[in-house]
Amino acid sequence: MALFDASKRLIIPLEADEILVGRHGSADIRFADMSVSRYHAILYVSNGVWSIVDLGSKSGTFVNGRRIRSQVRLKDQDEIQFGNKRVVIRQRRRKQNV
Repeated sequence: MALFDASKRLIIPLEADEILVGRHGSADIRFADMSVSRYHAILYVSNGVWSIVDLGSKSGTFVNGRRIRSQVRLKDQDEIQFGNKRVVIRQRRRKQNV
């Protein structure tokens, strides 16, 4: 899976089992937007299924427009919003040998 940031036309591969999202320099995925908390949310995979948990951020984490209050399972094409920052989680396409 990967996150797609349409505003920057950027693909962010999800290459670890647990990924910290935030504004802090130690975050695995960093967004400079001030609406994103230093330690905003955790993305993690278990048995091939990605989930997200908000870490008590001030501006909240949203999945498909709904603020999450607990762990939420993610699926292909879900929109995730960290504060004002929006990304879409997508299944990564495999390159085919021609």
